[in-house]
Amino acid sequence: MFTLLRTPGVGEEMILEKSLFIEGLPDTLATPLAPADLEAYRRPFPTPQSRRPVLAWTRMMPLDAEPADVVARIEHYDAWLAARREVPKLLVAFEPGPGAMTDQEAVAWCEKHIAALEVSRHGLAGHHSPEDRPEELAAAISAWADRHGWGRQ
Repeated sequence: MFTLLRTPGVGEEMILEKSLFIEGLPDTLATPLAPADLEAYRRPFPTPQSRRPVLAWTRMMPLDAEPADVVARIEHYDAWLAARREVPKLLVAFEPGPGAMTDQEAVAWCEKHIAALEVSRHGLAGHHSPEDRPEELAAAISAWADRHGWGRQ
């Protein structure tokens, strides 16, 4: 999909004209999205011109080592995440649902390569887990923050 989004003309049609990321949002969720909620996502992007930043963002996704500056930044972050044992990290993982990008293999990779990582596992969620599992996500983050002394005062 990201290769298509980088294709001149095709990406413009997908994002600027069809608003693929907003209109396709319900297809990436494990639970139905209320019409009012979808409208809240649409509101900031009412015109093709207002969707230009979305198109620019999609074209920054690293594919085949490009764009090089983004790949370098990700490699730097990878090294930091692997090395910084003094910094606790949390990965809230869900059973993969529609459009999910993190499966059990990806979670296992994170556990192996990210220092001081705690994984909090939960039920089915799609690509936008805050829409599918908001209470579980909030509870996992709050509990993790509390365990590290960063909870509510």
